[in-house]
Amino acid sequence: MLNPTMNSTIIRPGLLNKFLGITAVAVLMTASQFVSPTSAAALDGGVSVTIDRAKVFNIEEEAGTVIVGNPAIADVTVHDSETLVITGKHPGSTNLVILNSNGKVIIDESIYVEAAKDAVVTVQRAAARYSFSCKGECTPAVRVGDEAEFYKNTAEQSGTYNEQAEGAAQ
Repeated sequence: MLNPTMNSTIIRPGLLNKFLGITAVAVLMTASQFVSPTSAAALDGGVSVTIDRAKVFNIEEEAGTVIVGNPAIADVTVHDSETLVITGKHPGSTNLVILNSNGKVIIDESIYVEAAKDAVVTVQRAAARYSFSCKGECTPAVRVGDEAEFYKNTAEQSGTYNEQAEGAAQ
């Protein structure tokens, strides 16, 4: 079984009074309104991670091979032979299989990835949905199901920002 090396802290957002210069009616979305991947993780002992956040796990035996069922859902990085970093990429579930150097399965766990529950505000305008990450100041967030043009523009801007950050780090 995977053992997290640290606990995550949930930060609850304050009230949103004005948004982009106009008064908006916003609904704070929480996973408790739906079937929660966290609940599924609790039922079968799986691992729950949040999109764009990483968790460090220690394993009891050295890993020889690490397999992620769907790399579009979660990414696993091997820090060393007994330490893994699992990063959530998209909402959903997948599995993680770890084999030792002899090919024996030492871990077969479900991974549940969920959207951040803290500081997420969803604005619904007619049939169009817009998601924002709000912690003091609101910024557009890339969330599957948002209005197509908003999603595309936000994703493009996020990609450009990430490219610039990676270029500056080199």
